[in-house]
Amino acid sequence: MSAPDLDFGLHIETARLQEFLAQLLRSQELIQRRQDELTSTVDALLKKLDSGEHGIEEQQQVLQKLQSDIASLSERLDSFDKLRIGEKMERYDSDHNDIKAFQSQISQLDSKVGSADLAHTHWGLRSGWKLA
Repeated sequence: MSAPDLDFGLHIETARLQEFLAQLLRSQELIQRRQDELTSTVDALLKKLDSGEHGIEEQQQVLQKLQSDIASLSERLDSFDKLRIGEKMERYDSDHNDIKAFQSQISQLDSKVGSADLAHTHWGLRSGWKLA
C-alpha cells in the first residue's frame, strides 16, 4: 500500500472523527442551552421566593427538582461524552489495525512478486531467452 493510499485512509478517519466531534459539540450546545434555561427558571423562582409571591415549600420543591434535573443532565452529558469518544477510539484503533494488516499483506505480496520476477529472469537467462 502506498503512502498516498495510507494518507487517504487516515484522511477519511480524520474526517469521521471531525464529524463526530462536530456532533458532540452540537449536543453539548443543546444541553448547555437547556441548562441555561433551567438556570434562568431557577433564578426566576428565587426572585419570586424572595418577593413572597408563592409558598416557600412549593418553590423549594420546584427548585430542588430543577437542580436535580440540572445535575442529571450534566451526568448524562458526561456519560454520553465518555461513551461516544470510547466508541470512536475503538473504531479508530480497529481501522488502524486493519490498515497495518493490509500493509503487511501488500509487503508480503510485493516480496513474492519480486521473487517470482527474479526466478523468471534467471530461468529466461539460463534457457537463452531474451526478455523484453
